[in-house]
Amino acid sequence: MEKMSFHQKFRMAAAALLIILMIVMTLTNASLFIEPLDRLFQGKASFPDTTKAIASGYISNKLWEKNTFIDLNGLFAGMTGKRMHNNILRLNNGMLTFNEYREQYEVDGLTDRLAAFSGCLKTLGIPFLYALPAVKHDNALNQLPDGIVSFGNENITNLVSQLEQKDVSVLDLRPVLAPDLEHIEAYYYRTDHHWNTHGAFAAFRAIMEKLRELDPSIDMTYTDSSLWETHRLDNWFLGSHGKRVGTLYAGTDPLIWYTPRFDTEMSCFVENHHSFYQGTFEDANIRQEFIKNRSFYGSNPYCAYIGGDYPLVQHRNAQAPNRLKILLLKDSYTLPLQAFLSTEFTEVDVIDPRYYTDSSIIEYCRWNKPDIVMMTELYTTSRTIKASVLGHEAAQKKQTEDHWSIVLDAMDVHRPALNRGYNYEKIIPLEAGKTYRFTCEAITLQEGTAAGASVVLYNHTENKIEKNMIYNIGFCGRYGCEPWTFRVPDQEAEYSLLVYAGLPGKTSMNAVDYTGIKVYRMD
Repeated sequence: MEKMSFHQKFRMAAAALLIILMIVMTLTNASLFIEPLDRLFQGKASFPDTTKAIASGYISNKLWEKNTFIDLNGLFAGMTGKRMHNNILRLNNGMLTFNEYREQYEVDGLTDRLAAFSGCLKTLGIPFLYALPAVKHDNALNQLPDGIVSFGNENITNLVSQLEQKDVSVLDLRPVLAPDLEHIEAYYYRTDHHWNTHGAFAAFRAIMEKLRELDPSIDMTYTDSSLWETHRLDNWFLGSHGKRVGTLYAGTDPLIWYTPRFDTEMSCFVENHHSFYQGTFEDANIRQEFIKNRSFYGSNPYCAYIGGDYPLVQHRNAQAPNRLKILLLKDSYTLPLQAFLSTEFTEVDVIDPRYYTDSSIIEYCRWNKPDIVMMTELYTTSRTIKASVLGHEAAQKKQTEDHWSIVLDAMDVHRPALNRGYNYEKIIPLEAGKTYRFTCEAITLQEGTAAGASVVLYNHTENKIEKNMIYNIGFCGRYGCEPWTFRVPDQEAEYSLLVYAGLPGKTSMNAVDYTGIKVYRMD
């Protein structure tokens, strides 16, 4: 018998080890199919229910060493040259992408909605800009496997062309982000569909240039990359594509983030979490838990900026060179971008239309009066936004302006420093289903360390905060307190408006004065 070579022995040993590991995993996870089968044999479940239960078990966290199984499955797929694995494409350059652009999309409906929305904003005197990120691959770059067709770029081309025909200001970011393969590899994560921080900063610079076309007074102070420091952690990030195919199919990504070399003092308020971050750029915008702890399958380090996708986020920066209020309509691409924009503008409000339900976008604009509205989303996100969310149809039918009646006039509140975490004053009861506006001439910290002061819509029946507004006290001292407009839920309950000596639960030993409070109700 011919003697086996070292490589043959190695392959046999590796195959034997893999078989042993698969047997161990099968035996360890036996309960995932034994228990559903037992229910089937006892007549407690149908055959379809049994197969669903088994399938659910094997894709849940109940599967022992699930992530190891994903990695090994990806390794096998890679070794056998599989270019499509778990609905993820591996491009010719090794980058991963969704196989979701297989159909040519009719863009007429989307362009009609955006044109009508832009026209409605124009009647309010607000310019609109739609900035489109690039998809990660392009047929012209010959990166798709044989037999795979993508209409992603063709759909964007059609969308841009029709928007320009309808006189909508649009910024096609493909020439900046994806003119060639070198840019794509530099600006996008290998295992994720998002741009990396290099790409987001390139988009930030291009968007600022376009905004200056809309308003020549805009100062592009911080778009010079030399003003920013680059940070990098290698082998730190497994993106949304990579989580489906494992770390051994196409590798992992470094986590990259920028921080300013210039001085900053700003805040970030996440409304639905009642969270307030204040201090430097890093304090306000960087979530350190994604940087300090690596977990390929347990976290998404792309959210190192801002922390994730939320219905409403408000950035305030009294030191910003441009005293303008920007409303940014977003999807997940915008997380690093909104952080960069927060250095340039005094106020940046960020709404994710997928989750925001407090009002329509047009209502928000009517109440908060932004100087510019910008949408930065993949076209696949924009196509899912309903006209009712944008609100232009209802606004076009509305014949009269909003009418407000004052229900609380010129009230001053002094909350003394008390040794308790919930130091507040109830200022007025509120009616279910009504819309209110809170205004205040000034909020002043007299004692303590509070950087923010919270005004709360409280549900006394269920003992919970329904909504709140957190004011950056320092920002208010320089630019005044902006109005807060909100709707009380339709559910019958006892509601009231509370003002806190700081943030709820963190008011101990703070003394805060509210001067000239007024509350209005929409008739």
